[in-house]
Amino acid sequence: MFTTTQALRWLPTMAIIMTTACSADSPVQPMQRSSAVSASSVRSGIDAASAMSAGKEEQNQLLATIRDATARYHEVDAAVADGYIQGSPCEAMPGQGIGIHYRRASLLESREAVIDPSHPDLLVYEPQGNGRRELVAVAFVVPAATWDPKHTSPPMLGDQVFEDKRVPDWSSPPFPTYELHVWVWKHNPSGMYATSNPLVSCAPATP
Repeated sequence: MFTTTQALRWLPTMAIIMTTACSADSPVQPMQRSSAVSASSVRSGIDAASAMSAGKEEQNQLLATIRDATARYHEVDAAVADGYIQGSPCEAMPGQGIGIHYRRASLLESREAVIDPSHPDLLVYEPQGNGRRELVAVAFVVPAATWDPKHTSPPMLGDQVFEDKRVPDWSSPPFPTYELHVWVWKHNPSGMYATSNPLVSCAPATP
């Protein structure tokens, strides 16, 4: 058995052994690897956030272009003067509406592969109680007959995919199309690109 004196002699050596052992088993190295992984994850997160921010900025710029291009059409007479004609009565369903579409036939007929945000195919007006019509949205319409032969996916406005209306419904032209409404002039709780808007009503147009 060790005497007290022998134990005291071994204390420095045991301290060295214990220190070395602790160093060998130290979690410092794994922590360094973890820190490296975390840093990489942070960088990836920052890159993703930057990409998302850039994409949002580009989309917002498209919306600004649409507003700039259509600001002069708040007066429906200005739209008519530029070749837009009424293409539908006021369209609505219970609890949601779209409005009155004014279409520019030349744009629909000459539709190419490029979607031009400065030249919407449709202007959408909501009837007002005073007999006026308020510009609330625009819409882009691409005939499937001219799009599908050259493309394998629907058209897009920036990062927003057009709705597939190749089976026409109550809100679309009576022929196969791709369509996208953009509510740049009236808030839409259903979303900027929803087809209908619960805040739009055709009631003022009723005699």
